[in-house]
Amino acid sequence: MLEPMKRTEILYSAMKDFTDARIAARAEYFAKMKPIETAKGSKYYNDARKEAEKARRATVDEARAKAADTVDVMIASMRKANSVRAMAAPTEEQLRILQALKMREKVTLNELDAAANAMCGNGAGLAVVEEIAQNSGVAHPNYNALATAGLSIAEGERVINNLLEACKRVLNGTGATRAAELNRLRQADIHNEHINPDDLPQEPPYESVSDFYARNISTPYDIFSQAVDN
Repeated sequence: MLEPMKRTEILYSAMKDFTDARIAARAEYFAKMKPIETAKGSKYYNDARKEAEKARRATVDEARAKAADTVDVMIASMRKANSVRAMAAPTEEQLRILQALKMREKVTLNELDAAANAMCGNGAGLAVVEEIAQNSGVAHPNYNALATAGLSIAEGERVINNLLEACKRVLNGTGATRAAELNRLRQADIHNEHINPDDLPQEPPYESVSDFYARNISTPYDIFSQAVDN
């Protein structure tokens, strides 16, 4: 049975679909224009370019609207997941571990550490481990502190905000690379130059989930995922 997709994976998939559609539409536009490049400046060329650009924009606009809807839903869901991390109930497996620990007459530091690690940052579960540790009299680290290991709630919110802004830049084509591409195209029009699309500045397609997040947020993906995919 397939595992359900994580929030971070769903958002990545939507953004990859958009960028792939934009890259394909761009390639199709230049494929239409290349055969008539020698007619550049004529009414025929200008009319053909308007039609090709209209088709490109329609494709990109449709892909953008679809991706934007998914981004809005996933960002809202990430905010909620991040904000309730400290209140999330332990999973069934975590409850079994806690119950087994409670039943032991004596516990060791290794057992406490293993149980704390199994809580995966769950605040409620770690509070129980801390209580057991205190009752056992075993010298131990502050297990409650592990509830905020990785990203704090506030840090998680900041990264989510940064991710949203990054997605908007990609969707709206307002990033530095896109601006450079548009400027080069304008200069080519002014000077009536032939443009080789392969020479234009362009962002490479996203290769993976980790690649997408590495290029759009400064926090390591695995740490961010722990905060918003619970």
